[in-house]
Amino acid sequence: MNSESSEILLAANSNSSTNSANSANSANSTEISTSINEIPKKKSTIWKFLQLIVGVLALAYVLSHIDKNELLRVLIKVNYFELLGAILSTLFMTYLMGWRWQLLVKVRYKVSSFTLFGQYLIAQFFNLFTPGAVGGDLVRMLRVSKITGDGSFVFTSVVVERLVSLVGLVLNGMLGLYLGRNYLNHPANFYALIILLAISISLCLILLSKTAMKRFVDLIKFIETKIGRKFISGLVEPITNHLAVFSERPGLILSIILSTFLVRSLWCVSCWLVALALGLEIPFFVLMALISVVDVARMLPISPPNGIGVREYLLVLLLSPLGINNTQATIFAFVAYSLLMVNGLIGGLLYTSQAVIEN
Repeated sequence: MNSESSEILLAANSNSSTNSANSANSANSTEISTSINEIPKKKSTIWKFLQLIVGVLALAYVLSHIDKNELLRVLIKVNYFELLGAILSTLFMTYLMGWRWQLLVKVRYKVSSFTLFGQYLIAQFFNLFTPGAVGGDLVRMLRVSKITGDGSFVFTSVVVERLVSLVGLVLNGMLGLYLGRNYLNHPANFYALIILLAISISLCLILLSKTAMKRFVDLIKFIETKIGRKFISGLVEPITNHLAVFSERPGLILSIILSTFLVRSLWCVSCWLVALALGLEIPFFVLMALISVVDVARMLPISPPNGIGVREYLLVLLLSPLGINNTQATIFAFVAYSLLMVNGLIGGLLYTSQAVIEN
C-alpha cells in the first residue's frame, strides 16, 4: 500500500514538473514570437521617423529663406478666378484617373468610372497622411475588391496601372524638357528621366511577359519544394494569370500610357493656372518637365506624406534659374499641391458619408 502511494506521488511530481517545463517552454516560445513580431513594427517606426526627419528638414530649410514682405506682396495679388480654374481642373484630372483605372478593371468586371473616381478621391484623402501613394492605393484596392469579389485581379490592375502610368509620366516630363529647352539648363534631370524611363519600361516588359512570369512562379515553387513548405505560390500564381490577360492586350497598355499623358498634361495645366494666379511667369512646358521630376520624387518611399517639404525644396532649386525667388517658389509649391489636398478633403467627406450609410 505504501509502495503504491509512493509511486502515485512520484508520478504526480513527474507530471507537475513536466507541465511546468512545458509551460516554461510555451512562455519562452511566446516571448520569442512576440519579439519577432515586434521587429517589423520597430522597422516601420524607424522608417516613419526617417520620413518625418526628411520632410521637417527640407521644409525648415525652405521656410527659413522666405521673405515676409515678398510673401504678403504675392498673396495680395492672387487671382482667385484662375485659382478656381486650377481646382476644377485638378478635380477633372482625378476623374480621368478613375476612368483610366476603369479601362483595366472592365477587362473582367463592370464598375462605373464615377465609382472609381470616388475611390480615387478617397485614396487621395489617405495619401494626405501616408508616404508616397502606397496608402491610397491600398485603400482603393481593398474597397474595389469588395465590389468585384476578386482581390487578386484588382491588385494586379493597380500594379499594372502604376507601372504603365510611370512610363506616361516620364514621357510627359521628357517632352517638357525638350520643348522647354530654351528656358532650362538641367541636363541631369534629362538623364535621370531617361534612366527612370528605361527602368519603368523594363519592369513593364518583365511583368507583362508570360515567359518571365512563368519562370518566376517556377522558381518560387522550386524554393518551396526545397523548404518543404508553401508560402506565396498560391498568391503569386493567380496574379501572374491576371498579368497574362493584360499582356494579351497591347492596345489597352497603349491606352493607359496615352491616358496618363492626358492626366499629366491636365495636372500641369492646374499648376500653370496656379502660377498665373500668383503672378508668376513660368512657361507651360517648363512646368511640365519640372513637375514630373518633383512627382517622381514624391513617389519615393523615403518621401514624407504627400511629399511635403521635399516638393517645396525641389521646386525652389528647379525654379531659381528662371528668376523665381525662394519665397515665390515656396508659395507656388504650397498652393499647387494644396489642390490635391482639396481633392483629399472631398474624398474624406465621401468616405465618412459612405461609412455612415453602410452602418
